[in-house]
Amino acid sequence: MSSRESIASQALSLLGANTILSFDEGTNEANIINDHYDQFIRNMFSLYPWSFATKKVTLEQYTTDPLNEYKFQYVRPDQALYIFKIFDSISYYADTIVDFDILEDLILCNYDNPVVAQYSVYKEENLWPGYFAEFAVNALAATIAIPVTHNAELASLYDTKAFGDQRSVRKGGLFARAVGADSRQKPPIALRGNPIISSRYRNGGFFGLCQY
Repeated sequence: MSSRESIASQALSLLGANTILSFDEGTNEANIINDHYDQFIRNMFSLYPWSFATKKVTLEQYTTDPLNEYKFQYVRPDQALYIFKIFDSISYYADTIVDFDILEDLILCNYDNPVVAQYSVYKEENLWPGYFAEFAVNALAATIAIPVTHNAELASLYDTKAFGDQRSVRKGGLFARAVGADSRQKPPIALRGNPIISSRYRNGGFFGLCQY
């Protein structure tokens, strides 16, 4: 079972550094991890709508209208690390809204209630699937390599392992593998959006056609 300490220690081990038992133990490694970990985790959960760390909620509308530009404003959920989509209703065939804005703790758009947000949330390390944990450990090693080891080549090595080389535009490596594994936890888009295609899938006619 993973924990914050075990994820951090695995990353430190990759760098040949001392592991930690606590973020507050006062060692150099623990201090560096303490400085970087929270921001690092927020970034990891904001890169992609991971199936195990994504929520959808109906937004709470403010009773007052925005000052300009948009007709309605809603409360941004406290848990939301990154808002990936806004939907114009709670119905099965709800459309995504592209004309919205986020201002501090507000979500602004031109759609009246109900409006639904899909966003990423922090999940404790013991709930991480293996594909995400492996990616996160290597990405964390890349993040802390320079402050821990003062070795830029080591930082580059683990960054490439986590995200791929320059040609992949940070969408390769273990990140791509994790996204592929995570996408297989979800039904294909054609299945969700078209009842005729969905029926054919259930009858075996197009099985596997839209898989990642």
